[in-house]
Amino acid sequence: MKRVWIFCLLALLALAACGRREAAPQDAPAVTLRVVTSFGGEDGNRKNYEAAVAAYEAETGYMVEDVSAVSNEEWKARVLADFETGSEPDVLFFFANADAEPFIRADRVVPVEEIRRDYPDYAGNMAGSMLPPASNGLHYAVPVLGYWEYLYVNKAVLADCGVALPGPDYRWEQFLEDCEAIREKGYTPIACSLAEVSHYWFEFAVLNNGSPATHLIPPVLDDGGRLVADEAAGAWLAGLGDIKDLYERGYFSEDTLTAGDTETTALFGEGGAAFLLDGSWKAGYFTEHYPERLEELTVCCVPAKGTRRATDTIGGISTGFFITRRAWNDPEKREAAVSFVSRLTSDEVVAAFATTELTALKNSPPRGELDPLRQSAADALEGATSLTGAVQDRISSEARSCLFSNIQNVVTGKMTAQEAVTAAMARNGPLEGGSAMYRVVLIDDEQIIVKGLRRVVKWADYHCVVAGTAGSAAQGTALIREVKPHIVFTDIRMPDQDGLTMLAGLRSEFPEMRITVLTGYRDFTYAQEAIRLGVVRFLLKPSKMDEIHEALAAMTGQLGRGQGEEDPGTGNFIVRQAVAFMEENYARKLSLQDVADHCFVSQWHLSKLINKHMEKSFYDLLNSIRVEAAKRLLENPKLKIGEIVELVGCSDGAQFARIFKKAVGISANQYRNQKV
Repeated sequence: MKRVWIFCLLALLALAACGRREAAPQDAPAVTLRVVTSFGGEDGNRKNYEAAVAAYEAETGYMVEDVSAVSNEEWKARVLADFETGSEPDVLFFFANADAEPFIRADRVVPVEEIRRDYPDYAGNMAGSMLPPASNGLHYAVPVLGYWEYLYVNKAVLADCGVALPGPDYRWEQFLEDCEAIREKGYTPIACSLAEVSHYWFEFAVLNNGSPATHLIPPVLDDGGRLVADEAAGAWLAGLGDIKDLYERGYFSEDTLTAGDTETTALFGEGGAAFLLDGSWKAGYFTEHYPERLEELTVCCVPAKGTRRATDTIGGISTGFFITRRAWNDPEKREAAVSFVSRLTSDEVVAAFATTELTALKNSPPRGELDPLRQSAADALEGATSLTGAVQDRISSEARSCLFSNIQNVVTGKMTAQEAVTAAMARNGPLEGGSAMYRVVLIDDEQIIVKGLRRVVKWADYHCVVAGTAGSAAQGTALIREVKPHIVFTDIRMPDQDGLTMLAGLRSEFPEMRITVLTGYRDFTYAQEAIRLGVVRFLLKPSKMDEIHEALAAMTGQLGRGQGEEDPGTGNFIVRQAVAFMEENYARKLSLQDVADHCFVSQWHLSKLINKHMEKSFYDLLNSIRVEAAKRLLENPKLKIGEIVELVGCSDGAQFARIFKKAVGISANQYRNQKV
């Protein structure tokens, strides 16, 4: 009943906000906070979040520009890209783990310790031991909720298959027997999208082959780029082996390699599968989408193996609210940001958000009346013998993305577990402590060249490891953004590319990266331009092995000396290419992404370059190009203005009229009358 009451209070405050805004005093603070969170889409707490924001607006007079989305790797990358381009929000709800380290190291968010100098009570309702620390020992995120991960079970399916409900002593061997009985009965034993959410099974598979005490220690590579054969590596390799075994037995969803999480969750919710391994957030999803089936669903312990007990589970505090340096340094926004985070992490709001989840509050809210599914989760959490964080949170996003995308390759036999873990750890952050290597990417449409380089070159002698290969410029550019290599060997005469534009794009976006060109294109002028753009070596095919090794020595030497400043010449080159492309294609619907793809850079980097070199935004530049084209066309009296609007790529005549008058100072009609 307490939870219902709190929700009603928030709803009443939200309604009050609607009435108040119209009658707000004229001297109310004219401040709007831009807030990015993961409470988007069908998040179980979306409604609670909206109510809390409305209450905050009603109480303070401040406004919130809500930019919430669903949390996934793409969303994380977009958030990080916003920080890189200076487009970060005022307040961010994000992961308080390795994912946050880039903007923490760049001092783009403010530590709680600094905020408390001006606001001593900030996050004062939180238990200090529960605030997640950053690698520098400071605390930046103020958490709302923690999480747990358990096995969701469809009791109706188990009953139909004659399988007992898993208990606190559930073992792996029994789980395999149960899955076989379920499969023989015609059901899917495990609803899972290995294409999207393989990480749940990975975490417990590793925990099953290790221990809670060592779970948060990831594997490392030695100086030769080989996986160190320690306990961590053993647990990861054995865990991937267990996932492969489940796949080969046919226990995962039939379309596990192609279906998304939404489809496999629906399979479970609609009674087509027996088990679903997921987190605390999924309970809210089932409550909202399958209220009529809640009596059939329950939460149980994940089957145990080795020394792990089934009551040892994965969970903790992993997300929280950050205040960015941008908002903190703005006198008008500082107070608004602090009051927003304080409101959204207050005892009453956290109580409304929490059902069975962990909280960081000093005074944990009492649990109200729960539905059967959430009550089973609360019972399971009450009986937990240990709660361990996710080891995936201890590795870089590049390493994590590589690992989980390769799980499909492991289960289908296209890659060994050893290869998958080694490839992931080669991406795990910068060189430090001798445990990581310089990452190398090879790009060539001649696969014999790629395979030969990968096999013959003694990469370990130069403290290097091949982190990936690609057969085209487009694949290579995508791989570079994912892997962020230190070194690239590439051809520049492949079917889908302008080689010089690709080189300029890579050097501009990744100035610290070292590039050697391998090509059969014998053109001295071309080679000169490539070197001017920052290529370390320009080698003609067939290259001698001593030339390859000399290039490697030169590139690693430069990296060791920390040479990585952006060359203004490459930025100029890219902008010239972008402008030329826009002048040729302004008549069609043209986006920043279209131009960025042509220039082999990210849209955020291109936007930054255009602002720097042209002193205007991309869309201002595009509009100026269209206005100049329109001025030429207006001198032809046979063309109607509506036709000209379409010919220059605009779809809205009124908008074009505003753009033209702003740029030229007179209307299009007036301009025509002057010229014709």
